Amino acid sequence: MTKAFVRPRPIRIAFLVEEHEHWREMLQGIFANCYGRWGGRFSLIIPCENGEIRPAYLPWLEAYDADLIYSYVDLSDATIERLHERLYPSSLVRHNFFNRAGRDAHAFRPEFSLGPMSSLSVTLVASRGTMFSGPRPVTLVDSYGRAAAPRFLQENFGCYRDSLNPWPVPANWSEYVRTFALVDQEVVDNPCIVPRPHGEYVTDYKAVLDRLGEQRELAGLAQLSAWMCPRLQMNDPRWTNRVNIFVGDSFVDRVTFWNARSHLDVYLDGGLVTLKMVEGRYRSRRNVPGNHKDRPKPDPCFPQPKQFGNHDPVGQPHGGRA
Repeated sequence: MTKAFVRPRPIRIAFLVEEHEHWREMLQGIFANCYGRWGGRFSLIIPCENGEIRPAYLPWLEAYDADLIYSYVDLSDATIERLHERLYPSSLVRHNFFNRAGRDAHAFRPEFSLGPMSSLSVTLVASRGTMFSGPRPVTLVDSYGRAAAPRFLQENFGCYRDSLNPWPVPANWSEYVRTFALVDQEVVDNPCIVPRPHGEYVTDYKAVLDRLGEQRELAGLAQLSAWMCPRLQMNDPRWTNRVNIFVGDSFVDRVTFWNARSHLDVYLDGGLVTLKMVEGRYRSRRNVPGNHKDRPKPDPCFPQPKQFGNHDPVGQPHGGRA
């Protein structure tokens, strides 16, 4: 008797991007969208040059087997035809600004014709507790104020307000999810500013960092997006079994940081083993943990995957785990 095994998995989306004057806002919009989707943390960001995908990324994109390719790059008809013939995505979408004059992060937020599952979809299970602790709501990092969330907080953890609606978290969700927010002092002092943040909050950024170090169950959407998420595992030993810390703030730094998490072992998805920091906050790169002489040197944007293996029926390279 022939048998078939079916399992749910998140939608796989690959983003085609180029470095330009608004690349920071573009990546901010992509990051915020990805953190709000279950499995979005492992969406692939593919750099292009002159309207063409960089050759080093084509094997990776093929192994990724994207359901949807979302492009911020103007592709020629010939390139679009090649992508359809080689990769067979269900859809290839060009980002539409809908006549928006500005080019802020909101203008670059991806728009899909379908509704992917939210990262919050796993909170019902995540809040049940474990054999070591009883049921308790998932506590997520958040921020509220006129200024954007601190970049370190948003890029490494993902703030609820930047990615999901409704905001603030409705009170009737408190059994499953709550927030711990960094709030501007102006908001605290002025009761006329609405809506008001629900749950616990502080006004000191250092207090948030201290809390993240002390409270292991405190997480961001970045961690929730990866929770119980079946995914491809690329098995590159240069990026696994170690803490990866990216020091820098260039286009290459951000793309490399984002894609590196696809090389981690699946059991590390819930941990914080990949961090991005701004170089100016440190006196010397020699003081940064994990920055040894033998650390991987991306050339020019990320190491070329040597072996992906053959695909099994669910699109996972043989030898990987999901």
